[in-house]
Amino acid sequence: MELPYNPFPKPIIKLTSQLRGSINPYDKEYTYKIINTSSLETNFFSLNLNQSYTKNGVYQIWFNGNIKPTHNWSISYSARYDWENRKLVDYSLGLNRDLHCWEAIFTFNQLGESWRYDFKILIKEIPDVAIGKGLLGYFIE
Repeated sequence: MELPYNPFPKPIIKLTSQLRGSINPYDKEYTYKIINTSSLETNFFSLNLNQSYTKNGVYQIWFNGNIKPTHNWSISYSARYDWENRKLVDYSLGLNRDLHCWEAIFTFNQLGESWRYDFKILIKEIPDVAIGKGLLGYFIE
């Protein structure tokens, strides 16, 4: 049986695993890093989860997601979690609005105790030309 409309034209799930390593032949010191990535993607949203573990015991998890509630709006969120210290290391939240030939972008980022926000409007055909306001005041690129 075949449906006339496929609501998920993109691949729905992508799974990858990587193992990276190196060895120094002079002092026989070796390193390794294990990375796992899982993704779920459609036309309306995407979710990604990345995990990494290194030889020195650093275990971190990255999460990012994107949702498109309407044709002109999109909301994104990303975060990094340090499993060893059991706390959120950084995160960001973004809101985009398609204005036909223009695009409006608002972002809020926090890294530890530091935070910043940016708002800019740019021409879609010439993204290097933008005007906006950030934490340090108005700017023209």
